[in-house]
Amino acid sequence: MTNALFGAALGISIYFTTLRLIVCGDFYQLPPVPNRRYYDKGDFCFYSKHFPKLHRVTLLEVVRQNDQVFVEIIHKVALGGEIDMETSKFIKALDRPLNTLRKAQNYMQQMTL
Repeated sequence: MTNALFGAALGISIYFTTLRLIVCGDFYQLPPVPNRRYYDKGDFCFYSKHFPKLHRVTLLEVVRQNDQVFVEIIHKVALGGEIDMETSKFIKALDRPLNTLRKAQNYMQQMTL
């Protein structure tokens, strides 16, 4: 897909062998938002047939969270690990009502993408 986008932008139709692209992201975040203007369905990039060809680096050190228990719980949930009763109770304790204005703002931001 990147080849098609760059090829269209540059007006050429060759496979990019010299173009180096650095793409950063957290695959445990929210799913991509579709962009109907460009006929993009919002699929995850790792579903692309080109994804296995990429050189990937996985960062393992958590630097913005000091609560080691919380970090371990996030890893369990993200990687599909076994969720015990204690972990489940901890997660349920985090539940809180969201500000409806904030929900509307998030929705409007998604609509403008």
